[in-house]
Order: sequence, then structure tokens, then C-alpha cells
Amino acid sequence: MDRLVETVAEDEDNVLSGKYLHGLGQKARLSLVDVLEAPRGFWGSFTGTGAATFEETVQLGAWRMAGIGPLPHILDHNPQERHPQQSHSTEDHPTSYSCTITSLTPTKVSCTAAGLSAGSYRPMVTMAGARAVVGNKVTSTTLPVASALTPQSGSINGGAVLVGNSSGFIPGYMMVVVGGAECPMLQESANTISCRLPPGIEGEAAVVVSVACSENVMAAKAFTYAAAVTPMLLSVTPSTDVVSSTTLTLDGTGFTLSGGTPEVTVGGKRCGLVSPASPTSLQCIVPALGGGKHEVVVRDAVFYMKENEVRTIASVSEDGLEVTLTEALEHTHLSVTQTLGGHTVETRAEVGLLTHNVKIQGNVGTDFSVAIEGCDTAFRPDQHATQSCFNGRHGDEIGGDQFGATVILSGKFPDLDLVMGRIEYVEVTKAGQAFQLGRYPLHFHLAGDMGGSYIRGCSIHHTYNRAVTMHATNNLLVEHNVAYNNMGHAIFTEDGVEQNSVVQYNLAVYTRTSSSLLNVDVTRSSFWVVNPNNIFRHNAAASGTHFGYWYRLDHHPSGPSTTNIYCQNTEQMGLFFNNTAHSMGRYGLWVFSNPGYHPKSDICGGRDVVAKWESFTAWHCERGAEAVSGTKLQFHNFVMLDNQQAGMEMVSVKGGFGQDDSPGIFNSLVVCHSALNSSACTSGTSGIVAPKTQIFSISNVTFVNFDEGGSAALSGCSQCRNYQGGYRAQVKGLAFENSPNKIRFQWEHETIWIDADGSLTGEPEANVVPTMGILPTDSCTQEAAFSVTKNVPGSVCRGAMKFLRVAVTNPSPSSLLGKDLVVSNDFSATHIPYLMLRIGGAGWMGLVYTGATFDFNFENANQGGSLVAGYSSDTPFTHSLIIRLMDPEDVDAYSMNLGWKTIGVFGYLRLHGQVWRRSWHKLGATVEVGTGHITLAEDPDASWLNKEVGVTTTGKEATESEVRRVVAINGATLTLDSALKFQHLGEIHTLSDGTSITLAGEVGLLSQNIAVEGITENSNGGRILVSTVFQNGKHYVGSAQVDGVEFRNMGQEGFTDITDPRYSIAFLGLDAIDDHSSYVKRSSFNVNYNVAVGLIKTLNMVVEENVIYHVLDSGIRDETGSNTYRWNLITTVFFLGTYEDRQETENLNWSGAFQLDNAPNTVLTGNVVAGAEQAGYKTLGELCEDTTRWMGNEVHNAIYGVMLWKKGGTGPLTDCCRLNNFYTWRISDTGFYVQHYASSLITNVVSVDSPLGAMQIIYEPDSLSHKFHPKTANASHSLFVGVSPSHTCEYQASKSRIMKFYGDKFFGGGVGGGNTGILLASFTSGSNSKL
Repeated sequence: MDRLVETVAEDEDNVLSGKYLHGLGQKARLSLVDVLEAPRGFWGSFTGTGAATFEETVQLGAWRMAGIGPLPHILDHNPQERHPQQSHSTEDHPTSYSCTITSLTPTKVSCTAAGLSAGSYRPMVTMAGARAVVGNKVTSTTLPVASALTPQSGSINGGAVLVGNSSGFIPGYMMVVVGGAECPMLQESANTISCRLPPGIEGEAAVVVSVACSENVMAAKAFTYAAAVTPMLLSVTPSTDVVSSTTLTLDGTGFTLSGGTPEVTVGGKRCGLVSPASPTSLQCIVPALGGGKHEVVVRDAVFYMKENEVRTIASVSEDGLEVTLTEALEHTHLSVTQTLGGHTVETRAEVGLLTHNVKIQGNVGTDFSVAIEGCDTAFRPDQHATQSCFNGRHGDEIGGDQFGATVILSGKFPDLDLVMGRIEYVEVTKAGQAFQLGRYPLHFHLAGDMGGSYIRGCSIHHTYNRAVTMHATNNLLVEHNVAYNNMGHAIFTEDGVEQNSVVQYNLAVYTRTSSSLLNVDVTRSSFWVVNPNNIFRHNAAASGTHFGYWYRLDHHPSGPSTTNIYCQNTEQMGLFFNNTAHSMGRYGLWVFSNPGYHPKSDICGGRDVVAKWESFTAWHCERGAEAVSGTKLQFHNFVMLDNQQAGMEMVSVKGGFGQDDSPGIFNSLVVCHSALNSSACTSGTSGIVAPKTQIFSISNVTFVNFDEGGSAALSGCSQCRNYQGGYRAQVKGLAFENSPNKIRFQWEHETIWIDADGSLTGEPEANVVPTMGILPTDSCTQEAAFSVTKNVPGSVCRGAMKFLRVAVTNPSPSSLLGKDLVVSNDFSATHIPYLMLRIGGAGWMGLVYTGATFDFNFENANQGGSLVAGYSSDTPFTHSLIIRLMDPEDVDAYSMNLGWKTIGVFGYLRLHGQVWRRSWHKLGATVEVGTGHITLAEDPDASWLNKEVGVTTTGKEATESEVRRVVAINGATLTLDSALKFQHLGEIHTLSDGTSITLAGEVGLLSQNIAVEGITENSNGGRILVSTVFQNGKHYVGSAQVDGVEFRNMGQEGFTDITDPRYSIAFLGLDAIDDHSSYVKRSSFNVNYNVAVGLIKTLNMVVEENVIYHVLDSGIRDETGSNTYRWNLITTVFFLGTYEDRQETENLNWSGAFQLDNAPNTVLTGNVVAGAEQAGYKTLGELCEDTTRWMGNEVHNAIYGVMLWKKGGTGPLTDCCRLNNFYTWRISDTGFYVQHYASSLITNVVSVDSPLGAMQIIYEPDSLSHKFHPKTANASHSLFVGVSPSHTCEYQASKSRIMKFYGDKFFGGGVGGGNTGILLASFTSGSNSKL
């Protein structure tokens, strides 16, 4: 006992440092023999778990022991020796892995663990009622994989950051070796590594990544050391007898390769430049040094912010254009006009006035003032950078208490004109208070409408907490101001509710990172925009540490303005026009927030609309402009010059093709290198980087000087991991000037480039894709312009080829994990590797093309499969897909007897079509016979054009629903391909008491871009069965996610038994659905020969917003309950007894369009039944004491509206069942029919134009039992309208075909044949045998 406690205490410090993992694992194993001596309950108290024994504390996760977490190098490796000071960033590694049992005997268990990184582990087997068993060490031989190394080449002097995407890494235990020399780690995670490159010799150097001190080493990937991009120092004059203030002359090559001013140090101290450096020579003033030899170092100054200079004006010329300074400038400041790609481009440094005669200045406390020496190395803003020190990271400066002046303008109540601020030509300095939210230099605080207020012509410089703040303030004018040397954002909006302000003609220079406020101020921006509905025009951002303009659009406002009823990330774009940014550490323009920017036509909803950023110029930035996530985001008239990594980039955006509908880049100029910087292009520079998801448009863009190394005008799959992508980008109107490098691919299957007009390839409608073995040699040719990456060349495919993205995700069985998917055809094959981290989930992704047959095989695997078209509702399938189910010529014997034309789902089915808005609408006006156009109650989506729609019946016959094709859309009016044969109501009436009633049919969308079609004969269509099966010792449970799919000619008539439900789609025996693994949404069922959707022994499913047309007996049948049905439309429901002119007089079955009489606890919201030959809803009702789950359901033009009846049903005498929140109109017999053993409550219902509004028959106890029970029948809070203004005697006198079939079985009418609201309840001994 004592030995264990002492041993644990020895490494107390290591527990805190995170290096105790290995030691704890060893010591715990050594001490297991001692734990038996501990008194019962000791370890439960010691660990706080309350366990009785030590073994139980292990099972409760109290210890991080061998077998619970990975222990790489457990036998011969001490982590402290590898990382004595772990100063770089690491991410936690998984602490446990589940191992799926594959075989089991009394003496042996075998299992498979997925995602296991390389290293040593101890397995622990837990058995019910027994102690956990810890086994001997096992070793995973999974090799780490590094890919997409960036950069791929660089200086032989090293120093650059090497970044690799990865898999199988173990944070904290990785080692990178480049050319035989260790590359010091900067960041480690399971998926990313970065390190600082060591010096090397010219040529390729192997990059080797390993789990530290193990033999598991990945295959090398080369990095090229290139003398051509390496600055060389050849001589220093003088080199002896050098004292402080001596002018050194340095000769060499490549001093200005980066385009910035190089940094010189002597003995580790900066040597100030005398004049601007040339590529081969520079001069500097020696700092104060001690005696002895000192090293002279010339560093590449990638970042330019230290070239900002403050000077005093000595005089101004008479014309005001020439300014004489009291002191010479140290750096070159550009003013260059160039003609590039036919465009005249001006790039000029800015000059801003800092001094004004009215000054607001904070006090600088001398007690806190201290001189801070700059760090040894220059500040680097990239996300993987590690600064060499904290204070002084921006150079020499004077530190202080950072407690400056503040100006706050705020009324007690907003929007009441209680405060006005007009601040003009004022100097504000030493202002703002660090570490204090709200303590800003100029701060409009919760002011509301500030129309008439402004900040004009001011300078706000050397501030400690931002510059100009618009906090919950609207309509403010901020113009002609200069913000300089501000910590945190300079000019910004705050909560997300700020709108309609005008920010124009402002200059923000040297906006720098702040660690004394919020996280967003660490990566600050000159202009921070949190609501897009503002005007930003004619502004300039220069020489900031990170971003020029940052649109950070959260979903809801924050801070004092917090609310959930407004969504700024769906707000429409105001104006962004004629702004510039240059010399920014990161990006000129960044559009980024976690929810993304998805502008809509309405607040927090509506249709997607386009957002435009216009006329933006960015140069000398890491990236010119990037939009990370959103819908229909567009860059127009951009000019991008000499940016390091990319001109423009979008990462994950949604929309269609074309300027009206697409995310994309239009009418722009992108220059890789110009007179500003002849060496701006690198091997990784791209003009435009296309997204990693969805589709993208590039139109009328000119590319200039993409001729260096591995630079490329176009590249794809932004921020992708290895082998992700596969999406489409469409280009047209492209021009290339001195740009032979057109496209760079990273791997096979990466991106599909569609050349709409031939401006990319010379062939309209050609495709450019990575070269693959499956490409047809007669249509596809490999070309140098698209082969910038030599080992991933590109090919141009001409003709009628269309490329498609095919993905197989989340595979089962687990034996497929890690195996290649081999896709082959008549030409050859391509191997697609398995990856854990794909966009749609673990699995495979590749490209195929139409018009060819492909074989899909998993290498060395027994194959199964699943069907996927569109990963999810957010990433739908955007092409056209028809899955036809036909009678096969020959059916192989199969253990699961599914029959023909069947998709049996025992794995998973994912079908997600392209859905835009609502799938059905109400009519907005009555449509008369012979009319060829209809008006809806609201505008439909434009995607309805050329689609089939169903117009529901409002007449006596359920068959008066009509299907037409939409040939034109004008607002809410649809023009149809042929006239309608029947009247369809679309009326709203106001009754004498002011109540409004709507009598309107519906119009539902039937066409979808994914269709599952049964080839029918004798009402025998196709079907989908989602069920379970036990095979080969394993239980398979199917799942289906269906969204935006058309089911056409589905279902097989006559197979209605719930053990063999041949419905259009049936879910059988799935039990409780977890995490929405199955659903049916926004789909259409267009002609069904059985039930459309059936749920049997399946619960927790959602079925919503579907359009179901032409079904037999029922549209939806639920034999389980606890499922959710919302906003579904069911129309044209036939009775099997009279279907196709049958006369089955003995067929006494009664069904509802919603057949729910065996489905308790069902959610019913907003559903409509329009035209049923029997009942609209057949249900057992809700228990009166339960909270209602029914709301806003409707039925019209049925025999019975809502039928609460199950023949012979019985139950506890105390039960009470409720019908709640239904609307029925134009019912042929009874709106609400109740025949039930339980007491009845009808409440919150409306019945209009029905012969009988409500009838309640309550039966039992049997009269012969001589028992009594006080049962009740109630109707409350309801409205019964005998006749509406739309009612006619002709309509009432007419009889439908189904009414004639039933003869006298219906309600005979009220006195004189009129309509009746409520028939007083009957209490009977038994159920009515007449029905």
C-alpha cells in the first residue's frame, strides 16, 4: 500500500505537465499486487468515484492506465527525453478505442479497432459480473500519413514553416526529419503537423515523419531546397574595426525576394537600414555591441508593417501635392501605375494626417512606462507561427499601463434623439483602456438611430483598445478619418444589430494584434463588420498584422443586444464598394464566421439571395480575399496583385451556376507578380482557389504572370484534406496573359473544371479533370497547362462527357475499413483510398462520367454496399438521377425474399435531392374550368419552372386533382402546359362575427431531381423496404434518409399485410430510430399502387413536408406510434373496393389517408388531406389528460374528415380520447366521426360546408353486463359553419362515385335536407355494426 502511494507521489509534477502517461502506466502495473491489501472502499474515496474496489475505479475511468490510453514507445522511450520543454501546440489524443468483437470462444476473443494510430496499447476486456482483464501489450502498425506538404520548395537557409495534412498522428510524440536534419515541431494534432525547416543543400530532401522513437515511419515525401529563392550574403564591408554607428555595406543576392524590406541583425541586434535595399546591396548602421566577433544575418521580411513611418511636415507646395518632411524616410513607399491584362492598375501608399488643433489625449503614467526591446525575430501572423517573444513582438516600443482616455456617447434610451455626436477634425491619441470591454477611444454605445451624427476627418492613433466603435448604433456617418497604430479592431460594429451606417473614405494603418481584449482582437481587422447591412466604400486598410476587412456574421446578435428573433448572418448585403487593402499579414478581405453567411429574402428565412462585394483591390497580402462559408457569395470587379498564397478563395459555399444564382468571382483581374514584386509568385501561389464543396462560377477573369514554378491561375478544393473534393467549378470568359500555368491539381478526383465557352481549353463545354486510368483515350488528352503538379497531371475531356462525384461513406461491415475502392471500366482502373476524414464521413470519393459502365470493387474484400446520392440535406445531389426498378430477366436465388423491383435496405440509403423552399402552397384565387394559369397564396421558388405540379381537388370527386407542368412563373402566378378541367377553390371568407375561413385547394411540387421509378404493369410498381436481417452471424439494421426525392409509379397493389408491406417505401422492424438516422422529407410520391409511406414496428421517425398523390387506401400508414408527421399533403386517395371500376360490396374496410388507429403518441402538425374516398384521418385520438401534439391539421373533400374509430376496439372504461385542432371543409358526410369505447372530447375544431359537423357514439359497458360507467361526450371551443359563401345547392345535391357505391349508409341530412352542426351523442351497448 505504502509503496504505491509513494510511487504516485514521486511524479506529481509530471501529472500537471501532461507527461505522466507513460510513467503512470508503468507504476500502476508494478503495484497491482498491492491493491488487494487496501481496505474496501479506500480506492473509491481516493478517486472520488465511490467504488468499492480498485478494479471498479479503473472501469469508471478514474485512471489513465495502459489499455485506456495509447502508450507509444512504452518499452524504451521516455517522453521527457523527446520533449524536455513542450513549447509547441498539441491536441489531445483519444483516450480509448472501442474494439468490435469479430469472434469469441471461452479462451480467445478477436476484435477490430478502427482509427488506431501507431503505438503500443494494453487491451482491457470487461465481462458482466466479472473483473476487468488487462491483457499483454499489443502494437498497432498503422503508419502515419502526411500529405499536401506546404510549401513544397524554399530557401536552402531553412526557417520557413512546413505544414502537412495528415492522419494517424499522435500529438506530442511526432518527429519530422527533413534531409536528415530534425525539423523542430511548432504544432501537432492528429491531423496536422507543422515544423520550422532546418537549413539544407540544394535539391530534393526526404521528409520523414515518425512516431517518436519507434520503427513506424511513413514513406518520405520530398521538399526541394532551391538556391534560386535563397538570399545569399557574399560580403560585409568593413568587416574589422567595426564600432557602434558604423555604416556596413552588405553585398549579395536575393535581398528583396519577398518584395519587402529585409531585416539585418548584427550580434542578434537590429542593424537599421540607411536606405532602401536593392536585390544585391544594402547598407545599415551598426548597433551598440561588445567586443569580439558578431554574426551578421539578413532575414527575409515577409511582413511589411514595420515600414510605416511617422514624420512631421516642414512645408507644403502651393498646389498642395508636394510635401517636404523634416526628416527623410527610411523605406520605399510605392506609387506605381501598371497596365496588366488590359487594365490600368494604380497601387499607391497612403499618407494620413495625424495632427489636429483639437486633441483628446489620455495621460501616460510614468510609473508604468518601460522601454521594450523588440523580439529577435520579426512578427509572423500566420496561424501556425510561434513568436520568439511576447512583449516586443511588434518591435521596439514603450510599454505602459494602457489606461487611456475614452469618449462614450450613449442616451438613457435608444432611438429617442437623446444624444447626438458630431466629432470633426479632432486628434484622439493615447486613448482606450486595455482589458476593459466598452472603454474605447470613440464609442457610440447602445445609441440606436444616430442619423445626423458623424465622426469626420479625425485621427485616432496610438490607442490601447480599438479606435471607433458603433455599438447597437444605426445610421451613423464615419468618414475621412485616419486610424493608426491601434490595438485590436480599428473601426468596427459590435453586437450584430448595427445597420445602415456609412463608413467611407477612411484610412486604417497598422491595426495590430491585441492580447488584452477578446479572442477576435488577437487576429484583428482594420474594419470589423458583424452586420452586412451597412455601407463600406472608398476605404483603405494598410500594413495591419492580420485582416483588412473581416465580415464576421454570427447567427444571432450578442452582448446587450442578444436576441433569437434576428439573424444577422441571413441579413441582406448593404454595400461594399471601392475599398483597398495592402501589406496585410493575413487577408485583405475575410468573410468568416462559424455559421457562415447565408443571405435570405426575409428575416431569418425566405429564399436565398446574392451577396456582392464589389471593386476591391488587394496587394502584398497573404491572401487577397477569402470567403469561408455561405450561400451565393460573390466577388465582383476585384483586382488582386502580388499576394503570397492566393488572390481569391472560397472554401465551402452553396448555390447554382451563373451570376444570378452562384457563389463565384466575376469581372476581375488576378496578377501573380508585377512591378511591385517580381518574386511574389511561389510554388504554392494560386490566382483563384475553388471551394471544397458544392459548385462555383468564375466569369470574365483575367490572369497575368502565372509563369513561375508551381504557381497556377486556378486550383481547387480549398482547405481540403487529402483526397477530398470532387466538386464542380464552371468557368467562362477567361483570359490568360503570360500565364502558361492554368490549373494545379493535388490528387486524382480533386475538382471538375467545366469550360462553358472554351476560354480555358479552346473547346466549349470541355471538362478538365485530373488524369485517371478510367478516362477514354479518344476523348481525353493530357495537357501541360493543366499539369502544374507533375505527378498529378490534368487532362482535357471533350465531347458530351459529364463528370459526376460518387461517394461511399460510413461503410459496413467494418472489414472494408482501410481498403481501396477500385473503379474500373473498359479503359483501365483508378484506386480510391479509404479515408477517415472525408467531407461526408469516413469512406471513399471519386469521379466518374456519364455514358460509361463502371465496376466498383473493394480491394481484397467480400462486398456489400449502400446507395448514396447527396450526403445530407445541406449537401444535396445537384444533378439529375433516375433509379429505375424493372422486372429482371433472371432473378438469382437470395435468402431475403424481396421480390422484383425492390430496393432492400439493410445497410443505409441516402438520397438527398436539391430542395429550394416549400414543397406545396395554398391557392390564392379560385381557378375556373378551362383556365391555363393559377395563382398561389405566396410566391413559389423559381425552381418550379418546367416541373410537374399537382392541383388538389375541391369538388366531390377525389379524382378531380389534376397534374400539369409549369411553363412560366410570374410572381405567384403559374402558367400551365394545358388548361384545367375542374374548378379549384381559392377563397377566403369573413363571417358575420369577423371570423375568417379559408376554402382553398393546394398545389404541390411533384418533380424532383432524384427520382425512384417503378416500371409498372398491372399496378405492380417498385418499392423500397428498409428493414433488418440476421445473416452470417450478424444483425444488420437498415436506415434510409430521403429528402427531395420523387417516387414515381411505386408500390405493389394487393400486398397490404404488415408482415409484407409492399408500399412505395416501408420501414419495418427498426424499433426506435436514433439521431435522425432515418427520415422522409420534402419528397413527392407521384402515383402509388399501395400505401406511400408505411411505418411498422418503427418509432421516433420524422415524415414531413411530402406531397403524396394517387394512393390506394392510405397515403401514410403507421402501425407503431411515437412518430412525427408535419406539413404533409396527401391528395387523391382511392378506395380499393371501387378502384378501377370494381364493385366489392362486401368490402367493409375503412381507411384514412392518414391511417393512425394503431399509432398512439403521434405528432400531427400542419398536415392536409385533399381528396379521399374514405376518411381523411383515421385515428384513436389523444388521451384527454395528455398534452396535445396535434396542431393545425386540415382535411377537405373526403367522405369523413376525421374518424376516431376502430371496429371492435375496447379499453379501460375510464379512458377519455380527444380530437383537437382540426379544420374540415366540404366533407361529404361527417366532419368529425367518433365511435369509441372511451369518453369523447372534440375541441378547437372547425367544420365548414359539411352535412354533419360532428357525431359521437360512445359504447360499452355492454347492457347485458348490468354495469354502469359515467362516460361523457363533449364538444368545446369549436366552430361549425353550415354553409359558406362558396357553398351551392348544386354542390350539395351532387353525389360522388364513392357515395353512390355506399348508398344509404351515410347521414341523411338535417331537417329539410340541410346541414347539421352537431348530432347529440349516443351512448350504446356496443359498436355500430352498420359500418
